[in-house]
Amino acid sequence: MSGNSSLWHLNEVGFQAYHNNPIGDTGQSVVVAGNWLLTVMNGSNTVEVFLIDPDNGYPNHSLTISCGYNGPRDAAVHEDILFISQWNSTSVAVYDLQSNSYIEDIPVDGMPEDLLIHDGLLYVALTMSSDWGNINLVQVIDPATLAVITDLDVGPGPNQLLVLDNILYVSRLYYDPSWNAYAGMSAVNLTTQEILQVDYGQTSLTGADIMVINGQIYRTFETGVAPVSPDLQIVPENQIGNYSQIYTAAYDNGLLYFGVTDDYLAPDYLIVTDLDGNELGQYSLGALPGSIAFWNAADGCTADGDLNDDGAVDILDIVIILNGILDVVILTDDQVCSGDVNGDGAIDVLDVVAMVFEMILGLN
Repeated sequence: MSGNSSLWHLNEVGFQAYHNNPIGDTGQSVVVAGNWLLTVMNGSNTVEVFLIDPDNGYPNHSLTISCGYNGPRDAAVHEDILFISQWNSTSVAVYDLQSNSYIEDIPVDGMPEDLLIHDGLLYVALTMSSDWGNINLVQVIDPATLAVITDLDVGPGPNQLLVLDNILYVSRLYYDPSWNAYAGMSAVNLTTQEILQVDYGQTSLTGADIMVINGQIYRTFETGVAPVSPDLQIVPENQIGNYSQIYTAAYDNGLLYFGVTDDYLAPDYLIVTDLDGNELGQYSLGALPGSIAFWNAADGCTADGDLNDDGAVDILDIVIILNGILDVVILTDDQVCSGDVNGDGAIDVLDVVAMVFEMILGLN
């Protein structure tokens, strides 16, 4: 492989480059799904697929998926089916990862950016129309039928998507005809379909990345990340971080990760801080660190309902998952993974029903 995009790897041992960099041209996004690591190469129109070694977390290249000249942007996986957002074809491509076979393209009504799987549905942020104008839609696709089933009018420039407490949060960035930047935020109650939309006006201070920190939405803002209030206003006085030219930001397990550039040229930096803004590490890497994804050992576990890991699914596991649903106990990462029996990304009564059904089958 050739190009200008590189992959880097940070664990308790240290920070290192993937042994076969570069992996393509213009790396757009990095996605972890189970033990799959998907790197979307916008410039070379490929998705480079890696399998993560469960013993050490190191990625091993598995296959290259060609996207023609369709301009891939993001990826998501549902039950080993890969979905790829593609600007140039205004579509979402569908591939079977197990058989390495193309299924079809799903046409959408604009240029798709971020993809999100939630409760067995695929949410697609349409960031611009096909003529590069503003568009207001998040479209919802049923992975079972590969059809668009719902349009959500969230305001112009949908970019990044995130679900918290069954509310879909949408960061928005959009432009006027002179390419002046504007920003906004929307929230969709997925139960009632009510939509709250807030526009911040013309601004270059607000980035696209959103994340959950201690149960609250945060968004990249100015030189760090700032909390977003329930009415979707940014709270700048509680901002974490103080870095110029933040290119991306992400959160995992009590730590913030900032991709920082000074001049859009290598070397740039990955900076790790705690939630008080104390810098814990700074790592030199290639130009424009644009996407960060996390893998934990629990990500590759088996969603078999065996929450106590005793080799059987029984009433003891039912008690554990019910206590977790009722917030009587906090489930571990392994238990959350094991308990998501129906694979919809949530621990709820549907998983309990699936586990009971599994127990009944085991008794017959």
